[in-house]
Amino acid sequence: PAGQRSRRSAGSWVVLIAPILPGLTDSWPSLAAVMEAAKAAGASTVHGSALRLGPVARPRLLALLRREFPELARRYESHYAGRANARREYTRALARRIRLLRGVYGFTEPPDEPEAAEAPPARLTGDLIAAL
Repeated sequence: PAGQRSRRSAGSWVVLIAPILPGLTDSWPSLAAVMEAAKAAGASTVHGSALRLGPVARPRLLALLRREFPELARRYESHYAGRANARREYTRALARRIRLLRGVYGFTEPPDEPEAAEAPPARLTGDLIAAL
């Protein structure tokens, strides 16, 4: 199809998974599904970024979480109190998960990808919400 030809001729392109919501869209199966679709569409790599919960989105997202995921809402309220970005422990674990999945799907590493080597290996198989 024409769309596929134009993507191929345009060179490499990156799929950005963002925002990745802790405890909702950061699971192995969720991220793998996006990577599989990106690979099938011809992406050269995938990059991901955790939720940045700024002052405009905060009240609406927290209200939704309180209604639909009360336990998760308490974690978000505690974790994001006084800050917009996810904790370093979480972002490193998430970066490592994305890096491992990129390898599984045969993607190249983005040149500006932050290193996550310092994160504890136990997070590789566990649920990332523990880092929230």
